[in-house]
Amino acid sequence: MMHIDRRATARYFLLPELMPRIRELFLTGFEYIPFFIAAVFSVVGLLPSTHPYMNGQNIGRFGIRHVIVEAARRLTWSWRHIDQILLFATIVLGMVIVVIQLLFLAGFIFIQPVFASGIPTNIVGFITTPAPAHDLAFMMLDMVFGVPEVFNSCVADTSIQCVNGAGDPVSGVAIDGSGDTVSWGMDPATFPMAAHDGLHAMFNLYSISLLVISTMIFSYLIVTVIAETMQTGQPFGKRYNHVWAPVRMVVAFGLLMPISQGLNSSQYIVLYAAKYGSSFATQGWLLFNNELNSAFSGTANTPMPEADNGGTGSENLVATVQNPQITALLQFMHAAKTCAYGEAIKEYSRSEGAYSGIDGSGDLDETIAGSVGMYLVKDATAPSAALHLDDSTAINTLYSNAINFLNGAQIANIYIGIKEAGVASKEYLGGVRPVCGHLQMKISDPRSVSNQRDAYELIQKFYIGLLREVWFDTYDELTINYVKHEFSASSKFYDVNSVVDPSSLASYFKDTYSLMVDLLLNGDTASTVFTLSGNTISIPAGGVRKLMADGGDFSMDSGVAARGWAGAALWYNRVAELNGKFVAVSNAMPAVIRYPQVMEEVAQLKAKGAGTVDIQTRFKPEDLNGSLSGGDEAFRLATAYWNSYFYWQKSGAMENPHMRPSGNSLIDIINALIGTSGIFNMRDDPDVHPLAQLSSAGRALIDASINNLTRATAAGASGLLISQASQGLGTTAEKLGSFLVTIAMLAMAAGFVMYYIIPFLPFIYFMFSFGGWIKGIFEAMVGAPLWALAHIRIDGHGLSGRAALSGYLLIFEIFLRPILMVFGLLASISIFSALVYVMNMVFDLVVANAGGFDIQKEMTGSGTPNLGTMRNSVDTFFYTIMYAVIVYIMGMASFKLIDLIPNNILRWMGQSVTTFNDQNENAAEGLVGRAMQGSQQASQGIGGSLKSFMK
Repeated sequence: MMHIDRRATARYFLLPELMPRIRELFLTGFEYIPFFIAAVFSVVGLLPSTHPYMNGQNIGRFGIRHVIVEAARRLTWSWRHIDQILLFATIVLGMVIVVIQLLFLAGFIFIQPVFASGIPTNIVGFITTPAPAHDLAFMMLDMVFGVPEVFNSCVADTSIQCVNGAGDPVSGVAIDGSGDTVSWGMDPATFPMAAHDGLHAMFNLYSISLLVISTMIFSYLIVTVIAETMQTGQPFGKRYNHVWAPVRMVVAFGLLMPISQGLNSSQYIVLYAAKYGSSFATQGWLLFNNELNSAFSGTANTPMPEADNGGTGSENLVATVQNPQITALLQFMHAAKTCAYGEAIKEYSRSEGAYSGIDGSGDLDETIAGSVGMYLVKDATAPSAALHLDDSTAINTLYSNAINFLNGAQIANIYIGIKEAGVASKEYLGGVRPVCGHLQMKISDPRSVSNQRDAYELIQKFYIGLLREVWFDTYDELTINYVKHEFSASSKFYDVNSVVDPSSLASYFKDTYSLMVDLLLNGDTASTVFTLSGNTISIPAGGVRKLMADGGDFSMDSGVAARGWAGAALWYNRVAELNGKFVAVSNAMPAVIRYPQVMEEVAQLKAKGAGTVDIQTRFKPEDLNGSLSGGDEAFRLATAYWNSYFYWQKSGAMENPHMRPSGNSLIDIINALIGTSGIFNMRDDPDVHPLAQLSSAGRALIDASINNLTRATAAGASGLLISQASQGLGTTAEKLGSFLVTIAMLAMAAGFVMYYIIPFLPFIYFMFSFGGWIKGIFEAMVGAPLWALAHIRIDGHGLSGRAALSGYLLIFEIFLRPILMVFGLLASISIFSALVYVMNMVFDLVVANAGGFDIQKEMTGSGTPNLGTMRNSVDTFFYTIMYAVIVYIMGMASFKLIDLIPNNILRWMGQSVTTFNDQNENAAEGLVGRAMQGSQQASQGIGGSLKSFMK
């Protein structure tokens, strides 16, 4: 009998006896382990069955150490007792492993483990979203289901303003200029909204109905159990699982029991599985970006780095651009400056007085009234409609004045002419008569200088400075003498026979300014300083390309990160967007709209007289003496301007490596329209990410097609463009014009694929997959009560049984799909990049070998030269089209992984459940296919219209 005294009684009633309870909870029950080990030793004869350790009454009186020591004392080390040795060694090794595991467990408890930066240190961290208010997945789930206190996004929390991608609020936006505001449909004053209340009511009706049905099924099973008991004589029957059947019944009714908002427990399990799975994927996506940030030592935090070529990861996401052709602008400026001297000298020829617009040293002096100058003009009705681009104002001040003068306009009109009072009209903007030509320059960033991006400001400032440099500081002696040659009575200038016409001068200007443009756009390893009209412009190392990359567009900023895993694909659109902007702003060099008026009059008269005219000689006055409105004087000026203009063609400066005349008129015109070789060489920089290369080349193809096709159509309508080719081909201008439109449309279709479709594929596939996940959750919300009903079974093993197992897997799939989609996105980007990178390395060899051309043989000089099989410009054009198609197919195959990985991953668990998302056709693939068909149909329609216009 247990001895009870006063102390024990007082301790029992007055003290909580925590230590005895803890000791009983954690330290009792282990006394059986030595007894079981002794029993194992007894099997092989290490301990006799009569040993005290084998007596059950001694349990708790000895420990593991005693049993092992006793067995070791009786162990005989011989081959005859190898079974005893192996068993003894196995048990001892197992005990050592247990001790080591306990030590590791203690270490994990008392020592903080070192994880990679950003890895959660506990299970709660893995399923927590850092910024739930603006998480796209949570916002979408709140929009669809409207269940409070689950996802807590800005849709559900009306105190938090939802924002768009730019960080601006999406409600309270003014409409119709009336001051009224419109609220975003998913930002209501109360949450849940009325539509959500209706949905919850339906779910409530649905759950209660299934709960009634479950009661009926349960009643049926009771009758079944009674009947089987009576039939078999065995309690509950033979099929009844005595362990799991009662548990399943409790679980089934628990899952079907309504909780709140009209939803039952099973539906809340689905919602929380989606929430925790979304948080899990967000943690993984943020960890991926944090690790990239650490790998690049805090430089550009970009989710898609490539090989480091001495720059940052983001620098490799901006492709080098092909330099815009500057020769047409230089040729125009040469003719325009000749025109300026012509206007000055003709006044002297008339009056034999002072040379209007020319100072004593023979240079242009725009301060003299009536002289030709370069003006930035706008609507004639504006208070200050013209801004003189003089050579005395500092370039920074002049650029700031120009931007302020344009006041947000995106097109800058530059007139080279004479500013006169009383001539302001639609034709003479700003009161300037453009006798010497008209230029247009696209302003990519028209905001005030203080708000402009560094890259845009630098390009725009450089182009304005370049215009001023060419106008004031080049061509002086040469252009004067072209005019003086026609007005030989002028004795103030050089002798008639001293006309400067060196063939290398034009090439010198072309090479000098082309190098400056290349250093501006693509940069050098060190910074460069240009001097334009006495003003310095500093170009940083890496040029504008580096400025575009470092401008923050590629960084994973907090706004994008707050969108969570569902916003992972948003970043990849920036690659195409920024490369397209880079190409566009690079090509924003001033473009020629009209040549000097006398030259334009010559071209119009020749077109009227001959119907068609060679584009190369359209400004040559030839037999037009007496036909020009200015008579003999105008004819002499036209001759001087033509000689100045033709000098650039005669010297060979108008040629470039991609558009050099081949002797074949058709090839030359295709090159003029598209510039195929430069596009084809986009693969020359292997460090640039393929998406950047493709988007840059695609935008260049589109811009080249649109710009050149516009000029071709205008020229073709007046017979100026295609006469040369038609003479060489023996065909009509109408047929040739149709052919050229078809070629341009092909190039535009290839550019559409490379610039719009391929860079957009990650976003398309990811967002459609994200939408499929949402649809799968809705399916689960409807199917979860049925899953609960599947538990009401009396046979089978385990909690789920055979009927409910698929439901558990589907809920697990909802939890797992978000992070699998992120894995699919990263895998598709990596695989696509690797495929394109390898193809870039071998594509030249494939193209060369396709015609039998052997690069190695030609380089080594062995064998008979076979340069005739080398591909020409037309081949290059069609291979560019083929390249775009191949890359498109690669992209489609690669980005399907965003769907394929989540859809098929569960087979690794030996299960094959089909989700709602798996059964749908690939919507992203269908959209891309329809976009391709639409682009082709649109191209055909545009091409047909242009062909009709050119007839």
